[in-house]
Amino acid sequence: MPGTVVVDADKLVDARGRPLLPSVAAESIVFDHGKVYLSNHIKSVCAKFGISLQPARPHTPTDKPVERWFKTLGEGLLAVLPGYKGPDVHSRGEKVEEEAFFFLDELEQIVREWIGLYHGSRHRGLAVPEFPGLQLSPLEMLEHGVTRAGPLMIPARPGMALEFLGVEYTTIQHYGVEIDTLRYNGAALNGYRNQRSTVRGPHAGKWPIAVDSGDFSRV
Repeated sequence: MPGTVVVDADKLVDARGRPLLPSVAAESIVFDHGKVYLSNHIKSVCAKFGISLQPARPHTPTDKPVERWFKTLGEGLLAVLPGYKGPDVHSRGEKVEEEAFFFLDELEQIVREWIGLYHGSRHRGLAVPEFPGLQLSPLEMLEHGVTRAGPLMIPARPGMALEFLGVEYTTIQHYGVEIDTLRYNGAALNGYRNQRSTVRGPHAGKWPIAVDSGDFSRV
């Protein structure tokens, strides 16, 4: 975890109180040619953090190592779960519909726990040129990299994390703000109720509200 970034301690552990994996700052992002990866929001955030955007070459899976990760996840975990239907009709079992199934939150927890075990196990794809034959786990390789290159330093500033969230433009009424039929209210809105913002253009007069698509309890 970069030393200058301050985060909520509750977000560093899972539901059982175990620590989550450390995060690192990206120097570059290789992306597919989808429009979502070329949005002005993504480009502006990456520019602020000095992250370069590099489009992958068409039909070149080696440009995106994450494709290999999907295969590892599928073969190492998903294939042994009950109800697994396989990537195609030739890989599925006889009566997978009759087996147990998982809700999305349950499957997410299973994947998170498996990733924790995976990052602590030796990986033959990780190597240190100075020590041929040395086997390292992903977490040990991360520690090795931090030891050699030093800790990551990211300029800390208020609201840094909010820059990664999507933005919805709406008015601030006496009851608060309404986004996707949900109403939000709090003391932070005092002084802005029934006031027009200085925003111009297609959202003239409306206020930008940062929204986390994975957490609708607050904005």
